[in-house]
Amino acid sequence: MTDYILQSRAGSTTDKYSGYFKTFERFCDSKCLSSSPAKAMTVALFVTKLLDENKSYSVISANVYAIKWKHSIYGWVDPTTD
Repeated sequence: MTDYILQSRAGSTTDKYSGYFKTFERFCDSKCLSSSPAKAMTVALFVTKLLDENKSYSVISANVYAIKWKHSIYGWVDPTTD
């Protein structure tokens, strides 16, 4: 099923989301937090980090959507909705 979901997006889109999620994973690893699945507080901390780095709305939005996307692929609870 996971392969089917991954193939439902263009390759460039999948690569983009995967890259953003890897950024989130590195953040989580550096804080000893779980990224898969993540908790809402972990996502909030990550977004705060992005804001502190003066990232644009589009970059922050893409990062959050990548987290949502990864969680939907595996059927995990979406931590971006809390």
